[in-house]
Amino acid sequence: GAVIAQPDLDPTRWESDMQAFQRQDELNPPPQGAIVLSGSSSIARWNDQAAAALAPLTVIPRGFGGSVMGDLLFHLDRVVLKYKPRAILIYEGDNDTAYGVPAETILEQLQQIISRIHDELPQSRIYVLSVKPSILRKNIWQNAQLVNAGYRMIAATDPLVHYVDVANPFLKQDGTVMDDIFVA
Repeated sequence: GAVIAQPDLDPTRWESDMQAFQRQDELNPPPQGAIVLSGSSSIARWNDQAAAALAPLTVIPRGFGGSVMGDLLFHLDRVVLKYKPRAILIYEGDNDTAYGVPAETILEQLQQIISRIHDELPQSRIYVLSVKPSILRKNIWQNAQLVNAGYRMIAATDPLVHYVDVANPFLKQDGTVMDDIFVA
């Protein structure tokens, strides 16, 4: 399927977001041992509501919209590791597939993220959300399914990594993408 023209994927383009997270931390220092929510716009759009939605769990929302797996890898110290969380939720892969990043690259970057988390936080659980389908990205859904299969395989080999299928609830019984659940 056709992909979206790949924008500049220089991970330093998120510096203002990283500084905003740092200011939030200075004003309201988050506790260690919480759950970090990281990822692209599907998480970022939830940043302001996540704490209330997931109460009584203690969460640190650190989504930055439009990000790709390589961005999370680059900023892992700033958006995950510094908080010493007990669990990390990751939603990346959606923009990657839209930009034509090969599944192998996405999966290798995820493996690097997992390795770094295991090295620094050996007891922390990692929850990897599947790439979800959408109306605008129907043409790349096959690529996203390859990424999801890779996520499932990674989780199957690591007891601290859990695959969370958020894709199937977006599909009709015939396997096509629901068209009445998305925002512009």
